[in-house]
Amino acid sequence: MGDRPIVAVVRCDAQASDAVVEERLLHAADLMGGVAEMFAGKRKVYIKPNLGITDVRYHAGRQVALADASVVRATVELIRRHFAGEIILGDASTGMPCREVFEAIGLDRALAGFDVRQIELNDGPFEEWDVPGQPAMFSRY
Repeated sequence: MGDRPIVAVVRCDAQASDAVVEERLLHAADLMGGVAEMFAGKRKVYIKPNLGITDVRYHAGRQVALADASVVRATVELIRRHFAGEIILGDASTGMPCREVFEAIGLDRALAGFDVRQIELNDGPFEEWDVPGQPAMFSRY
């Protein structure tokens, strides 16, 4: 990756259409030199969309406290342009199942046709793993 920027910021008005949101996200990826090589040789991609609370608030028709469904959709569209493997999207909520948050913001509708497996991270099974080296806080997770 070398000297390519790892972050790009582009303007996108809150009243922009979903198509414009997607165009702006794709432009940001292009400013970073593209993302194709990031997915080369991968079998699975996991997306954690920041949907772990029930703070569903809108401004000008767009989600402001959580990831807007159009941004998540555009992210999946970008990944699908370069990756044909399994995409898993999941989060862990506090107080209610993420499935309810996904439904409240319209994520199911936004991701229809993209073959994305949505999971609830609060559901098991769980495993514990040793943290190698000098862990900052816990030696096992």
